[in-house]
Amino acid sequence: MDNETNYIEEQVLVCESVDELKGIIAKLNSYQQMWKIKINKILSDSGLLKSELADMCGVSKMSVSKWCNGSVPRNRETFIKIGLAAGYQISQMDELLERYGRFPGLYSRTLEDCVCMYVLKNVETSNVKERCSIYSNLVEEIRAEIIDGGDTDKEYQTDKFTEQLNIVSNIDELKAFVRENAKEFKKAYNKLYAYIKAFLYANNSDPYDDEVRFSINDLANKQGWSASLRKCVYAVNVGKWYPTRNKIISLGLHLNMDHEEVDEMLSLANMEKLYAKNPFELAIIFILEDAVLNNMVCTNGSDKLCQYARSVLEQLDIPEIEEFLSEL
Repeated sequence: MDNETNYIEEQVLVCESVDELKGIIAKLNSYQQMWKIKINKILSDSGLLKSELADMCGVSKMSVSKWCNGSVPRNRETFIKIGLAAGYQISQMDELLERYGRFPGLYSRTLEDCVCMYVLKNVETSNVKERCSIYSNLVEEIRAEIIDGGDTDKEYQTDKFTEQLNIVSNIDELKAFVRENAKEFKKAYNKLYAYIKAFLYANNSDPYDDEVRFSINDLANKQGWSASLRKCVYAVNVGKWYPTRNKIISLGLHLNMDHEEVDEMLSLANMEKLYAKNPFELAIIFILEDAVLNNMVCTNGSDKLCQYARSVLEQLDIPEIEEFLSEL
């Protein structure tokens, strides 16, 4: 974390009111403004025309013009193509995905990211158009070829899995690697699922009687979950959920997590922790820290934390909040 981000987070940790929070937020660029600065810098640094970037990303020139005015792409694949067009390496791609897209960074245990990491390492940056084309074609080709298979007894730690991927030096080896590890890709987020399930279990228990258990449906009804949150938790239970950042934050509030626990959940989703320079996430940091100080965080199924979050967020003028509140 850079010094400026540290300073902002330290400010909010001693913040005592929503009015003080508003004062800190007023000094920050909005999420849309941060993205506007970033995408215009990408075009300037790369020398790409808007029409060229549009062609590589498979969108219209009008879409790129909207990006340059602060409209943020909603698709992770688009961000990956922007990073490829910019000639980025893995660390730069991770920053683009996490900071500006608010998506998981590149994760070798997911098929598409496995292909992207291969391309970033093995395809020269001198021809970014070819880079984008190779990535798109490879993803489609490998996705169609690899249906099942793999060694069911293999169990890699992620860093070891990435080491094995880094040895791959050509497309045939990549296909063989993906085919051999097909089942591993299906287990990419198992640790995240287990973490969420542990909190679901805790919030569905009677704190005064270890024998009493409620259903997830009871908790959903008690807290007034949205239909999309119910679908998310169902997908977690069957091991088929692809994490999205706002949904993780929403889950953290519904499952009565503190700041550190939400950051841990984000880490398991291969995302950076709550980012203090993002006005919306700074507000979430304030809510989580203040809620702990006021004894609102207890894994007992209560919706007290959610209600407090709603009361604070409704007082703030931040573009992302309305959509977030509709699911909270």
